[in-house]
Amino acid sequence: MAQAEISDSLSASASQWDGVTPASPPVRRCLAEALGLDNFGVDFALAPDGRLLLFEANAAMVILDPPEDPMWDYRRAAIADARAAARTMTVNAALRGALRA
Repeated sequence: MAQAEISDSLSASASQWDGVTPASPPVRRCLAEALGLDNFGVDFALAPDGRLLLFEANAAMVILDPPEDPMWDYRRAAIADARAAARTMTVNAALRGALRA
């Protein structure tokens, strides 16, 4: 799928749902198909018009702790949730692989 097609597909998809995020099933499916990956991370924002603005998507995302400054406290719970989800995904994938062996 070409970059323009991905962009058009995501824009069309995102405009159909309120509160859309990359975790929304239709968007996640579109990204997974476009990237050819089962597991990936995304760096995104929602544009003022509600469209998904995708900065980066790849299989090797790093989730860094924010600086200790209290201004970043709003991010701490989301980062902990993202790390827990990544850990669970990795363990589940390893277990599926072990069961196939």
